[in-house]
Amino acid sequence: MRPSKLWPRIFVDGDLFIEGFLGLTWCPSAEAKAARDKWENSVDNLIGVLTKKHVGWAVMKALHDSGHTLTIVPNPSKDCNATTYPESAQDAAKKGKEAEHCSKEAKGSNLGTGKGTSSKITFSPGQWVKNGQCAVGAAGRDGDEILLHEMCHAMRYAAGMRTSCFETPVGFGDYEELVAVTITNVFSSETNRTLRRDHEGFAALPATTGLFSKGKKVQVNLHDPQTFCNWFRPQMENIAKSHRAFSSYLASKKFIRWNPFAYV
Repeated sequence: MRPSKLWPRIFVDGDLFIEGFLGLTWCPSAEAKAARDKWENSVDNLIGVLTKKHVGWAVMKALHDSGHTLTIVPNPSKDCNATTYPESAQDAAKKGKEAEHCSKEAKGSNLGTGKGTSSKITFSPGQWVKNGQCAVGAAGRDGDEILLHEMCHAMRYAAGMRTSCFETPVGFGDYEELVAVTITNVFSSETNRTLRRDHEGFAALPATTGLFSKGKKVQVNLHDPQTFCNWFRPQMENIAKSHRAFSSYLASKKFIRWNPFAYV
């Protein structure tokens, strides 16, 4: 395990490649050490790519300023997935809100403290390269987009602002996925890539989206960032209030074509 070259509170830990019997890392082979180093370097290179863009820099700056750490480890399975785990679910959640279970009362182990916490991401960049195992879908599935999406979760956990049970449109699962997809879409726009529709796969955002208004379904152009912000204003305002410096920074980057933060 070593710190990222650019962000001292972000660690890349490829020791999974050198673990032997009972998880011990004694006397690893040269091949195992080479695999570890290759993985750590590939992840750190992606961190460098993200840092060069306004959205990526803003997410990692917010993470750094929280004082908490983020550790990135290899995905232990072959599933096309990356996941962010808070060190403490209660500390990751907003004070007084449900820590994990929306169907249960916010009390005891399900009560958020809002203290913020460190996180771990499982992620293997090789799965997401062109022609890689997970190279499917039209949007949001490149390695840097996948890693940034997970870093958005870590940023929320570090700030103690996880609010999974906040009202969320169909297709996102919970509010935290809406936050991560939205921020990553701003990054995708900054890098001239296709916008992702929602969190159900990697479909592109269609020309119009069917949404309900006053009991009637209407077709809405969510490619227009101001329209997106107006339709999901409570959700956007919640992000802005939870991460003021981050949101203000993104709002100032009006040259990014799809940037709903400019209209909050």
